[in-house]
Amino acid sequence: MPYSLKTRRLLITGGSQGLGAEIVRKFAAEGCSIAVNYHSNTEAAEKLKGEVEGKFGVKVILLKAVSLVF
Repeated sequence: MPYSLKTRRLLITGGSQGLGAEIVRKFAAEGCSIAVNYHSNTEAAEKLKGEVEGKFGVKVILLKAVSLVF
């Protein structure tokens, strides 16, 4: 990176699995605190949070999305 991302804060949507989880890991490795928005897989989101906080020492919060039906 051409500049430091340490202490930056990010919101990553769809972040509990797959590509979103990899994005969370990459930014956490750079020192970012992250809000992870996920839809339904609470177990995967909590597992990712524990992994990232333990490995990289950054703050992670989980935000569960809600589906609105009109």
